[in-house]
Amino acid sequence: MSEQETRGANEAIDFNDELRNRREKLVALRQQGVAFPNDFRRDHTSDQLHEEFDAKNNQELESLNIEVSVAGRMMTRRIMGESLLCNVAGCRWPYSTVRCKR
Repeated sequence: MSEQETRGANEAIDFNDELRNRREKLVALRQQGVAFPNDFRRDHTSDQLHEEFDAKNNQELESLNIEVSVAGRMMTRRIMGESLLCNVAGCRWPYSTVRCKR
């Protein structure tokens, strides 16, 4: 058997193993009754956060030590030292910049 044929056979075996694993996981999820879980709940909207915190400076915000859950699609992210900046799309604001400590 040539090297290419051996490599192709090994890749096919790996693919079949991966496919079998995925199907087993799907069966287990279906047996639990939750094939596509979606239990995330937000506690704030971006509008609420803007109204409440736009007037505060960084020192005030850090002293408050706020923890919130927001929903939306993360469009971009930038890692800057200990901070993570994300642009989140959702609701009325086209993009809201979110700063998190890592």
